[in-house]
Amino acid sequence: MTGSTSRHDRLLRITTLAACVATPSLAPSPGFGTSTELRPSREGNDPVDFVRDVRPILSSKCFACHGPDAAARKAGLSLLDFDAATAELDPGIAAVVPGNPEASEMWRRIIDPDDPMPPREAHDPLSDTEIDVIRRWIESGASYEPHWAYQTPTPIDGSTTDIDAVDELLQRRHAELGLPVSDRADPFTLYRRLALDLTGIPPDPHELDAFISDPSPDRLARAVDRLLATPEFGERLAVLWLDLVRYADTVGYHGDQEHRVWPYRDWVIRAFNEGMPFDRFTRMQLAGDLIAQELPSSSDDLKQDALVASGYNRLLQTSHEGGLQLAEYRAIYMADRVRNASEVWMGATLGCAQCHDHKYDPYTHRDFHTFGAFFADIDDEEHIRNPYNGYNTTPTRREPEMRVVTPRFAERLDELDRRLAGARAELAEAEGAITGADPAWEADLRRRIESGDDRRVTWVDDVLETGGTVQGDWTFHARPDLPARSGRSYRIQSSEGLVQHYSVETDRRVTVEPGSVLEAWVRLDPDAPPRAVMLQAHAAGSWEHRAVWGDDSISYGRNDGDRPSYRRRGPLPPSGTWHRLEIPLDELGLSPGADIDGIAFTQFGGRVLWDAATISHPGPAPAGVIAALGRPAEERTDADHAALVGHRRSTDPRVASARRAIEGLEADRLAIENELPLTLHTVALKEPRMVRVLPRGDWLDQSGDIVEPAVPGFLGTVTPRDSRRSRADRLDLADWLLAPTDRGGVGELTSRVFVNRIWAMLFGEGLCPSEDDFGGQGRPPTHPELLDQLALDFIDSGWDIKALVRRLVLTDSWARSSVPAGDAALTDPENLQFARQSRHRLAAEFVRDAALHAGGLLKLRQGGPSVKPPQPEGHYRHLNFPMRRYHPTTDDDQWRRGVYVHWQRQFLHPMMKAFDAPTREACTATRTVSNTPLAALVLLNDPVFVQAARGLATRVLQPPGSDRERLTAAWRIALGRPPSEAELTVLESLLNRAREDFTAAPDRADALLAVNTTETGWTAPVGMPAPEIAAWTQAGRAILNLHETYTRD
Repeated sequence: MTGSTSRHDRLLRITTLAACVATPSLAPSPGFGTSTELRPSREGNDPVDFVRDVRPILSSKCFACHGPDAAARKAGLSLLDFDAATAELDPGIAAVVPGNPEASEMWRRIIDPDDPMPPREAHDPLSDTEIDVIRRWIESGASYEPHWAYQTPTPIDGSTTDIDAVDELLQRRHAELGLPVSDRADPFTLYRRLALDLTGIPPDPHELDAFISDPSPDRLARAVDRLLATPEFGERLAVLWLDLVRYADTVGYHGDQEHRVWPYRDWVIRAFNEGMPFDRFTRMQLAGDLIAQELPSSSDDLKQDALVASGYNRLLQTSHEGGLQLAEYRAIYMADRVRNASEVWMGATLGCAQCHDHKYDPYTHRDFHTFGAFFADIDDEEHIRNPYNGYNTTPTRREPEMRVVTPRFAERLDELDRRLAGARAELAEAEGAITGADPAWEADLRRRIESGDDRRVTWVDDVLETGGTVQGDWTFHARPDLPARSGRSYRIQSSEGLVQHYSVETDRRVTVEPGSVLEAWVRLDPDAPPRAVMLQAHAAGSWEHRAVWGDDSISYGRNDGDRPSYRRRGPLPPSGTWHRLEIPLDELGLSPGADIDGIAFTQFGGRVLWDAATISHPGPAPAGVIAALGRPAEERTDADHAALVGHRRSTDPRVASARRAIEGLEADRLAIENELPLTLHTVALKEPRMVRVLPRGDWLDQSGDIVEPAVPGFLGTVTPRDSRRSRADRLDLADWLLAPTDRGGVGELTSRVFVNRIWAMLFGEGLCPSEDDFGGQGRPPTHPELLDQLALDFIDSGWDIKALVRRLVLTDSWARSSVPAGDAALTDPENLQFARQSRHRLAAEFVRDAALHAGGLLKLRQGGPSVKPPQPEGHYRHLNFPMRRYHPTTDDDQWRRGVYVHWQRQFLHPMMKAFDAPTREACTATRTVSNTPLAALVLLNDPVFVQAARGLATRVLQPPGSDRERLTAAWRIALGRPPSEAELTVLESLLNRAREDFTAAPDRADALLAVNTTETGWTAPVGMPAPEIAAWTQAGRAILNLHETYTRD
């Protein structure tokens, strides 16, 4: 059996501890259901407010047939505005006759017993109260007002940004309603609430004690400032934002494969912690790639941040199915981006206009597509495009991706760059010392020419430093048990089919000489040999120079003959040992004088180690050097001198040593760069894709108008910031979202939306209760003047998020008790008037954090790849392409915060799902809160929570003390406050029963204490018998199963 509660005020406090211990549950106490919004009385002759009273009725009951969607409009009647509602439908007939309900056709139809409106088949009749509101509205003149969200807010006369201004507006409403106000919360509750609201982590008892014993009047303000400065603040706020932008670690559609985007999550956390203004926070995400283009070349860190932030545009669900229809998914991706951007920043349901004009708001079908055109420049199709301009051939790719230099890697790279600078200075000095001929060197060269030694030019060995275009993974590996054939490392290619990695159009070009030979070393894995391997050279724009060993499974250039485009060289070399592949370049159709600027390693199947690709030339010197050496010194030309000096430099021991040092350092640097984390980011196409209006949202119907980027017409226009451009882009869109209305933007709306989200986070409900819909189907704000004033103040503060949070948590309203005063629970059960604080369960991530914190396990390490806590075996059994096996994190990273837990969209971690974390397939502004037996079972049996209980037991058993002292300590660690005498008595009884049970059955104690111990290395306290530790673990499990443990009060 399951129940459901809203996120509004709920009495979650347990009536008796014994009931919880006997039957763990998360069900709320009875008596608090949902209700309609509490408003001042509007009966009798009180004036009707159109925005608050009338428009919600028209929107929910009338606009489906008589609203903004002209195509769905019935009888040609629109009730959208005054002119349309009062226009004559027929001679002498109008829907609304201001001041005269009896003459109004709308009123006649509403009260018609035989054919009422709304029609009976709609199954949504008007209530008596709604009918009365319509009557009084018409009687009062049927005035219309613009929708509240699209009006420019007006500052309150005499208002300030003082904390008291918030309290003053709320208190004024309480007095108007005669609503009793709750007292200030007790210090224990107040500080615990503050810690949970600002960090998501309960405070330690010593923090609580320090706060309570602090006599200073500004203790709360100082505590707020301290918590806002902690790294945990950004992690707490990030959970809210990641829900909105649908951040996840997997692609969502089809096989729900993983993608790499966690650096974006870390950027969000860092942005909140560093106090990044919300306007910059917005621009960076919507258009970070465009911002990076405008930054000076010296701003590498700023550019990286901007590009990482632009990963927002890549967070949507994508498909990596081999047979997808490109046009279909272009439409799907555009629709996803329109929905998300409009919901996140505008609180708008613009996605409802995908197939037709919006039925409740002024958004048109065309608006949907013009808004989508802003995102038509995003290159998000690289993963379905192969190097030969085909589609669907490499469905596992994720490009475009970028490497991210994290602080840990930055230090190592800086050190290498310092050493590289020194090595390059040494090379320059060594080469500078060689400026002319040297008789002894020339004599030695003549002797070597007579001996006939060959020369080799290395193309790839330990490092790829040739520039150009690269395809494939060019990471170099080194293993002590499998040494490289040349240098220190080698490349590894593995594949079940055809795979080719290449470097082409490089900076290093090699001129073919008579007798030149292409060579490479390979080691075929004896356990997974390939069917064939191929060496390929690129010259004059052509890859038609191939040598193949093995069968004909490699199709590139294959023909029935033996030609330069496919030169067969015989069987594969033996496996398990290094072997040199070699092919004379003239056999590949490359004559002397040809320039080679690319090389490719190709194989079919198996696992191959590739090393030391070189081109060898006969003789110890090039022909030009030999010719220059043969001339008397006085007859040599400038070209002869240059050839001799160049060759001398290339063979000088000091120069060679410096070059080897540089190559080694560059190899080390490349190895570090290959370790750098990858993340998705935005790359703008040179030419944005064409966007058409798709009739009825049908991607197959290409008959609609071609549109350019534009914002919804009723909200104004966007002008490109650069007058030389005719097309607005994503940065222009961001500027419009942030610009105030007097500058043509909707900044006040954007501010309202974000301020409302922060208010909901701190008070349990938004000033506008429908956080995800500021439109006609949403609920109007309960305190519009307060929402408007906060929105204006937020803009005036420079969009300062921390200042907004600080202001709100220092109000008397935030500090109130959640216990209703007088009859407030009956008159305002949803607490929409904020006469008390709201009590609610923690979000899933913070449930995990609270348990780990209580058990002393929580690791507050910031940033890095997502972690995978233990989950039931086989949870991923339905995931395919490829089949997945879950590998839980086994080191102490598994104890990191919930914000870092791996987010698998199709198969969310069961613990997260049990506590209502969203899949993040779409924008989530408000999490639902359900109460099911699964949640209680997770708290009792999930290995993480069992270990947390064991950790809690260990924490209290380490210092000496009596049972009551230790139980009190455990209670305070988890709940903050001291236990009552009755609660202690129940806990003592539970502990003693557990001791008896485990003493009688020590094998059960061993089994409980063995949960996940091999992975975490947990050891029992010295000298403590297993039954005793198990008994205390049971007590810890009971404490960590309490409502209050996971309730923000």
